[in-house]
Amino acid sequence: IVSNLGSIECGAIYHHLTNFGTCSTLVTIGEVKEEEVIKDGQKELKKLCEFGITLDERVADGVYFAKAVKILAKILQEPELLEEEVSKIVEIQLREKKKKES
Repeated sequence: IVSNLGSIECGAIYHHLTNFGTCSTLVTIGEVKEEEVIKDGQKELKKLCEFGITLDERVADGVYFAKAVKILAKILQEPELLEEEVSKIVEIQLREKKKKES
């Protein structure tokens, strides 16, 4: 289930999937809001959108879901990555992870 709750001026929700029967994934998108963020030590207004993602652990292990959500976040931050092959996006994620661990 994918639902754009922002279209009705609502925030994203999280919900336990048991009530949805055989559905294994719920993704909700909240409304876009302008919020003050600090970037490079400077305050600036940015449009932000909240996502709610609920995944059923009976479908796959949480480790795989976590990796997929990290890749989704990276793509949302840098949509030009959609022009690349998926393997390149995964490579970028792995390099960034190694950098953080160093």
